[in-house]
Amino acid sequence: MLRIARRLSDGNVGKPFNEFRRDLPLANPADVKSNYYFALDTPDEKGKILHLSEIFNSEDISFEQVLQQKANGTTARIVVITHAMSKTQLKAVTEKLEAAEDFTVVNTLKVLSN
Repeated sequence: MLRIARRLSDGNVGKPFNEFRRDLPLANPADVKSNYYFALDTPDEKGKILHLSEIFNSEDISFEQVLQQKANGTTARIVVITHAMSKTQLKAVTEKLEAAEDFTVVNTLKVLSN
């Protein structure tokens, strides 16, 4: 205790905890690729998966898995797992899905393992 008090009074408290601080560049969002999970609600009508695939295709995103289930009498839930895509593509396709009148984005999650 006496040694600590003496060092504090001298202004010498030892080395800083982290001497390794350095600025690191952030990755370009176009270079960070992952699979993503989308859950969407849509009216239960023909042609909705076709329209969905056109939206994803416009951003050069392909499906790994697609599942459609009836949510209630008039609504269907479509679940999509994509192949690897960039964060830039994710942002663009999410904006297009939110702008589309016939789709409601319920959830979007990053898939952590294949």
